[in-house]
Amino acid sequence: MDAEPERGDRLEAQVRALDEGRALAHGAGLRTVALRGTDALRWANDLLSAALHRLAPGEATRTLLLSPTGRIRADVHAVRDEAALVLLQPSDHPRALESLLAPYVLSSDVRLEDRTEELEVISVQDASLLDGLRPLPGMITGRPSRLGVGADLLVPRGRSTSLVDRLRERGAVEVSPEALERWRILRGRPRFPVDLGEDSVPAEAGLEDAIDFTKGCFLGQEAVAKIRRLGHPARVVLALRAPNPVEVGAPILAGADEVGRVTSATGLGTGSALIGRVRWGARSSELATRGGAALLRPV
Repeated sequence: MDAEPERGDRLEAQVRALDEGRALAHGAGLRTVALRGTDALRWANDLLSAALHRLAPGEATRTLLLSPTGRIRADVHAVRDEAALVLLQPSDHPRALESLLAPYVLSSDVRLEDRTEELEVISVQDASLLDGLRPLPGMITGRPSRLGVGADLLVPRGRSTSLVDRLRERGAVEVSPEALERWRILRGRPRFPVDLGEDSVPAEAGLEDAIDFTKGCFLGQEAVAKIRRLGHPARVVLALRAPNPVEVGAPILAGADEVGRVTSATGLGTGSALIGRVRWGARSSELATRGGAALLRPV
């Protein structure tokens, strides 16, 4: 069998495993930052958008760090441990989490510890595969995982191989970053900083589920509340389908007007699955590529 078709078959098998909730992913490309100190949990709760103070040890949640004007600075996964709050940040973010958070420490009893070189992140969609497995020394577990279901296992570096082998024996399918990215685009899930930028607000991509509007405060709260109560964002992120191949960066048109750009793309049969960022006023318009091919919303 030629190498390229074989590689494509493996990729599609991994995407199916993600669809079926059987996947296991190594967290390559993640920064791991631990927050320690007597003020750490309260301090993080006052800055980040989710209700971190309500997390029990072993629980996890998606959360955002916003600017004072409500723009996205980081989109991270927070894992509560007995001794610390651990934040997982994709390494392609424009700015490292430590540099974003450090100016707010001031006199608080908070220490920011970069543990990227110490911990490996293993995400497994089916948490039942962990039943009966003895935790490794120093392992931190958070549920749900950054994949949306299952659990994240933060394992001391160099000790993950045996754990991965045992999970494979129980039916987990290890997936590549390429498969994760294809799965994400097929499902129309926008990602910062690919489909959203530092000028974006959460409402552009429906990220309100990462925000707790009932807690006392968080950075950018007033700006986010104002958009939610009185207005709308300038742009919106849409999942789209094209009947032909389309590349990232291609313009999106409404009539003769360019109203946005393709931010993510992957092949789908003879066409493409896309994510695009368009002007708010064009969100319900008939959209097309430069060549005139209609862009459809997936059902």
